[in-house]
Amino acid sequence: MGSDDYRAKSLLHLALAHAEPDLANKARHLTLAQSYIRLAYIADKNATADLVYETPLRPTVPGAQPIPQQRQQQQQREKPKPDEP
Repeated sequence: MGSDDYRAKSLLHLALAHAEPDLANKARHLTLAQSYIRLAYIADKNATADLVYETPLRPTVPGAQPIPQQRQQQQQREKPKPDEP
């Protein structure tokens, strides 16, 4: 969904809010309209972002061996919780 689609949905909810006699439903439509405007802003912002993630090819410390995922999970379970001594 593009930013124009979000703006159209926002306008739809503004119109529904304007026609709604019930204040609770009017508030819901206004909240949705505001949320769609925020999504349109974010979509515009993301459309100009040129971010690329590249997985590192080697460990950052020379001579370090990557830790197998199973061992990582086991180490995480063994860590004491902050409230434990």
